[in-house]
Amino acid sequence: MVNVKEMITSEYITVEMVKEGHNKVPIVAKPKEREGSFGNYLEIQFQIKGEIKKFSAYTKSIINLSSAYGEESDEWLSKLVELKIEKNKNDKDVIIAYPLEE
Repeated sequence: MVNVKEMITSEYITVEMVKEGHNKVPIVAKPKEREGSFGNYLEIQFQIKGEIKKFSAYTKSIINLSSAYGEESDEWLSKLVELKIEKNKNDKDVIIAYPLEE
């Protein structure tokens, strides 16, 4: 029997990655505005375990990061971010980004 979980890699940061301790990461590309099923969001890329992973930043994460790093997301490149797991209104684990002092 083969455990396929190890063979499957997501292009997005997962709650499991954050729980494993991959929670203090640098932004490695300029954030891009995207349109999703829950409205517009910023796609932010981080480097985790030597791989580029995407993160869909919605309102709370955007407010957190812009309050520390400014309203122009291009200025966020190479800034450090702490990813935390919180519960949303449906009691589901979600990842929220916070600025990290350098």
